[in-house]
Amino acid sequence: MPDLSDKMSTPDTTVTAGTTDDNPTHDDALQDDLADLKARFDDRLAELEAENKRLRDRITDLEAENQRLRDDLDDVSSEIERNSNDLREAFQTLTPLRKLVIGEGHSEPPVVVMKQLRDQQGPLNQQLAALNQKLPQLRDDFNDDVDRKVGILRSQQNAMIRHLADETGVDLELSAGDKVTRAREDGVDAVLASVRKRDRRAELVLQRIEEWGTKERLRAGEAYRLPRPRVKRLLNGTDDVAVTMTSKTVGDIFDAIEELAAGSTRLLKRRKVDGVDNLYVGFPETETEE
Repeated sequence: MPDLSDKMSTPDTTVTAGTTDDNPTHDDALQDDLADLKARFDDRLAELEAENKRLRDRITDLEAENQRLRDDLDDVSSEIERNSNDLREAFQTLTPLRKLVIGEGHSEPPVVVMKQLRDQQGPLNQQLAALNQKLPQLRDDFNDDVDRKVGILRSQQNAMIRHLADETGVDLELSAGDKVTRAREDGVDAVLASVRKRDRRAELVLQRIEEWGTKERLRAGEAYRLPRPRVKRLLNGTDDVAVTMTSKTVGDIFDAIEELAAGSTRLLKRRKVDGVDNLYVGFPETETEE
């Protein structure tokens, strides 16, 4: 049998212990783990602080949005309350309004009655358009009626003056107090203390009224019609006016003639015809029979 003593003997190899640097101790490993955990903790803490700040900012925004929505809700509530009051008042006045719009004796709803009126007379906008077309003619008719009544009063006044002259035996001419006639015959210096340029031009127009005007019969009596464009053209064609007349200066002349006729029984009026300014100067003997 082999000798086992050789196999059981201690080997000659000698183990030499290493230094501390070559073989880390358990404490060093623990320190490294702790440092790593602390770093991870610090990173996580920073992330949580950032998330916390974001959430706080979001809460602030939500609170502001909530306040805005509350304000909007208050405005809407106020508007609803106002509309409710308006509707309440509307319902309270519905019956009188219905009577005002569609009249008495209608049992149908207002919409039905208004539709019937539309079918009979046309849409409301067409009715208004038709009335607008009639308005100028109605206005002219009204003015003519006023002119007629004024002419009647003027005729009555002239008749009273004639009657007074006959009773007193005085030779009284109706034109004696008429500045327009005196300006035509004697010049504006005979009737005005201070004469302006437009007054002298008014004298020129009056002296040529038979040539420049057009005889027309109005409800208030006969008169010469002087259109402003024609007077401007004729004045600019004469040698008596040193400057170029404009529509404005001719309007000033018309104003001067109106001032001369103020207080007179003579027919005198201004009227626009087709957008053109016209001055109507009546004859001094104009009378209107009722």
